[in-house]
Amino acid sequence: MWLAIRTTPGAQMPQRQFETELTTRGKGYRIVTSLCANVSAVERALSEAGYQHYMPAEFKVIRNRKKTGVYELRRFPLLQGYMFVHGVTDFERLRGVPGVAGLLVSHIGDQRIPINVSVVDIITMRTIEANSHTKADKEVAALNSSERATLTKTAQKALAAAKRKLNAGQTVKILWGQGIGHEATLTGWEDNQHLKAILENLRTGVVEEISVPFDAVKLVA
Repeated sequence: MWLAIRTTPGAQMPQRQFETELTTRGKGYRIVTSLCANVSAVERALSEAGYQHYMPAEFKVIRNRKKTGVYELRRFPLLQGYMFVHGVTDFERLRGVPGVAGLLVSHIGDQRIPINVSVVDIITMRTIEANSHTKADKEVAALNSSERATLTKTAQKALAAAKRKLNAGQTVKILWGQGIGHEATLTGWEDNQHLKAILENLRTGVVEEISVPFDAVKLVA
């Protein structure tokens, strides 16, 4: 028997996770947070309490804020503020689960009767969810393919421009990576992404040949 329940505000949002990672300088660790996109906080709580549950969802296409030109699926509750549990007998224990606001009930006289949800309705919602996932998945694939093509074309144009402009014997300033902030003399191209350059350490007098990405240098006027 499936019963409808109400959830507390924010409980259907993705479950927040905490992980440790090494700092960039390797001198310690820091706590970073992330979201488990496929499990909401209330779903996690119900699972840990031993309940069988179902939160109907819909899927939307969202641009990844951390990765340029990348789209991904994001899961949202189909019924904001409501979900379903199966086989519940201890209603008071269910109400004590974090994220559960209470049962959906009907009033018959002085009695409050939990509202039963038919299996047919559950199957219908699962079908809607599956169709939403399929549609959004195709949209993500199409958008990511288009973005990759655009980025590849942009990168090819940048490389062609750099090969016309950067030649052996020219002086450049290194913008990032090895030798950042110093001037170096180009000796030629190493491959399609890197230039060879002579870098002199003015403090020690040491001269070395380094490899730098073509987009990490600019010509010195």
